[in-house]
Amino acid sequence: MRVAPSETRRSTSASQSSSAGSDSSKFYEGLRWPGWRDEARTLKNDQGLSLFPPLWSAEARQNIAGTSRRAVPMAELLGVARDSCRQFDGVDPGFLGAV
Repeated sequence: MRVAPSETRRSTSASQSSSAGSDSSKFYEGLRWPGWRDEARTLKNDQGLSLFPPLWSAEARQNIAGTSRRAVPMAELLGVARDSCRQFDGVDPGFLGAV
C-alpha cells in the first residue's frame, strides 16, 4: 500500500474526491488504522509503507492495527507489485515496476 507523502497528499485527495464521489472515506473504510496519518507524515517523498500481511488479506482485515508496517523506498514497493503481477497474472505492468 502506498501512502502519499504530505506534498502530494492534497492533490491526491482532490482527485480521489472527484473520482470516488463526495465521501471517499467510505472507500478507504477498513483500510486505515489508528495513527495512520502520523505514520504517513513521517514518509519522505520517495518512500511508501510496506505492510504485512497485505491489506487485502483476511489476516489484515481481522486486525488492521496489528499489521507490520515500515517505510521503504517506492522502488521496492513498485518492484514487489510488478513481481506479484507477473506471478498472479503473467502480465508485466511495465513502467510501474521501474523507478
